[in-house]
Amino acid sequence: MVSGGIFLRLAFVAPAFRSGLFRPISHEHENKLDHVTKLRISVVQYLNTAPLIRGFAHGPLRARAAERYDLSFTVPSQCAEALRTGAADVAIIPAIEYQRIVSDGIPLTILPNLAIASKERVRSLLLISKVPIRQARRIALDPSSRSTQALVKILAARHWQISPQFFEPTRPARAIRMVSAAKPSSPQC
Repeated sequence: MVSGGIFLRLAFVAPAFRSGLFRPISHEHENKLDHVTKLRISVVQYLNTAPLIRGFAHGPLRARAAERYDLSFTVPSQCAEALRTGAADVAIIPAIEYQRIVSDGIPLTILPNLAIASKERVRSLLLISKVPIRQARRIALDPSSRSTQALVKILAARHWQISPQFFEPTRPARAIRMVSAAKPSSPQC
């Protein structure tokens, strides 16, 4: 997602009816909100999210924040899943997941002026291959980063012009030994 020359990686997103900017989708959803005691926020546990959540976790008002917010720290793909299933009210999600969730018919609102973005290229993709990349037949994908998964698939099809089998390994270390290429977990900082 590109906006004004900014390459959006992760964004704070909330269901449209919970953001306060739009009317509830239905009275059913409006009634559910009356029973919410704490706002549930799913947060990516990477260094680059620290500026967005510091006040909740370590700021001078953290005791008050603990009364009003329930923070859960996880990987980007799980933040998106929590938002999709209703387990979170607000989440930091990958840009690709915003498009996927909305295309499933779940209305979301991107909260303004809150994003992890770059004006220049970023170096958060690491692809390790035992063979020249154009000879790769199977590529293991990191299950924690769906944006990176999407990027690897786009690069395979358009740049390297290959059609390998993509999969998410249950045991990443073992998968790297078994396949010709892998996109391992990489630090997001």
